[in-house]
Amino acid sequence: MQTAIPFFALTTYGLEAVSAREIITLPDVTIMQIAYRRVVGLCRGPLAGLLGLHTVEDVFVEVARWSE
Repeated sequence: MQTAIPFFALTTYGLEAVSAREIITLPDVTIMQIAYRRVVGLCRGPLAGLLGLHTVEDVFVEVARWSE
């Protein structure tokens, strides 16, 4: 099993639920939170599917984390 990669997608106000429904159709994706203009999730499979989303403006993945 692949490590889960956190991501969030930015969308237009009012399209959060529509974007979440589109994102959840991707294999190995779990939605963690739907908020104002934002859908947060985890991806355990290929990230390429996130690049083909039609109802989001931008997608960001967490590639590193640090603490001070």
